[in-house]
Amino acid sequence: MTASMATPRKLVIFAGGKGTRLSELTSSVPKPAIDVLGRPLVSYLCDWAFAAGLDTVIIAAGYKQRELKRRMVDYYELAGDVSIGSERVTFGESRIPPGCAIVVRDTGGEADTAERLYAVRDLLGADETFMVTYGDTLTDLDAKRLFAAAAQADRTITMCVGRPDGRYGEIVLSGGLVQSFREKERPQFYVNRGFFVVKRGIFDQWKADYLSFEKQVLPDFAARRDVSAHCEDCWFHSVDSLKDVEDLERHLAITKPFGVM
Repeated sequence: MTASMATPRKLVIFAGGKGTRLSELTSSVPKPAIDVLGRPLVSYLCDWAFAAGLDTVIIAAGYKQRELKRRMVDYYELAGDVSIGSERVTFGESRIPPGCAIVVRDTGGEADTAERLYAVRDLLGADETFMVTYGDTLTDLDAKRLFAAAAQADRTITMCVGRPDGRYGEIVLSGGLVQSFREKERPQFYVNRGFFVVKRGIFDQWKADYLSFEKQVLPDFAARRDVSAHCEDCWFHSVDSLKDVEDLERHLAITKPFGVM
């Protein structure tokens, strides 16, 4: 284990995948940049991070990263007045809170998640603790609870886990006849919710052949008993289909988090 954990100030977002399961929307833009109620999907994550007290969001981009950059600039910098003069162009107030910043870095069109994390390591302080997540999942997770759990566990990685939603009810059959119905229940097993607190010291133990954060880094550190779990059953929503986008828009329109108008 590395040195004790400080409160994270930065969030790294994996945003470089091709989003092939949502090809209806991702043929021209990366999934984190798709339009959700008039703004890029990943911008909701940025606003969640700033509301949680983090001051820097590092977006590890790849597929169509230039389009992601354009959409983020359009949303955050073109929200207010734009004054066009003969010598310069000035912009009105940004949607980014004072003292906060978003950095979008091209980490390669074909890179996997571990490679993307390694490619932004220079943007993380020498002794810094940081967060990691994915650009297609939103949540109302209380980050302070996660930070406190990570500090108490004092492992290199703390991952947020939760029980998946129960999607289907159960029909009990016997001899070809329906015996009874059971209402859908939330399963008792836990799944990875995709939000992590990570110590900067992870790079001191980094292997040159790490490609995937999920398939290599997490299992490797878990085998060393260096991954703790923080259990949360709050709202999480991953976007993998058009229905997911539609469900998300309905939810955001009702709950209006992160400044949704």
